[in-house]
Parts: sequence; structure tokens; C-alpha cells
Amino acid sequence: MLEAFPRLEKVSDGRYLLKAIMRECRGWLEEITIADKAHGELSRAALAASGITLTIREIFSSKGFEEAEIQLRDGRYLVLRTYNGGYVIALTKPNPNLGLIRLTFRKYLPNGDGL
Repeated sequence: MLEAFPRLEKVSDGRYLLKAIMRECRGWLEEITIADKAHGELSRAALAASGITLTIREIFSSKGFEEAEIQLRDGRYLVLRTYNGGYVIALTKPNPNLGLIRLTFRKYLPNGDGL
């Protein structure tokens, strides 16, 4: 598990958001970050998430998405969930327990803003 977490966001009970998500995913996540304009981050992952959003809006005449999972060729997943105008983006280990990851994301990141 990662011991250094970028921009630790506090949650109501005093734990840190990213660290709490990593802990509850029980080792299935390799990396996790928050990518948003407020923190000035435009990483490759954030640009990929933005591209997915625009594609969904354009092709399907949709208002966007709350969450997405993209399977990589090596069996890992890129998991995206909207959060405060940006995204929480995680990279899983190969063949992860996606159910546990979804439940954890929904617990800590309820009712995304549907980017």
C-alpha cells in the first residue's frame, strides 16, 4: 500500500479520505489520487477522465457519468469517480475485487456531481 498520499483530504471522523479508501479496499489498489482544477492538477489520468466524459456526452447525448471502470490489458482497472468537480482516480492490482472497490468508493464518495 502507498504510505504517501497526495493532498490528504479529511473526512468527518478525522481520517484522511484517500488513506481510508486505500485501507478499506484491502490492498486491491496500487495508486489513488484526486485530480481536479482546484488543486491545479492536470495529470494524464485527469486528461483521460476528461476525455471519457466528453466522449460519453458527445456519443450518447448523456449528461456525463458518476463512475467508470476501464479494464487494462494486464488485468488491472482504472477506476474513476466524480468528486468535488474533479475525479478520484485509482489504479487497481490485477484481477481486483471490483465489488469491494465500488462499495468503498460509494461509501466515501457518495452522490458524485455527475461530470
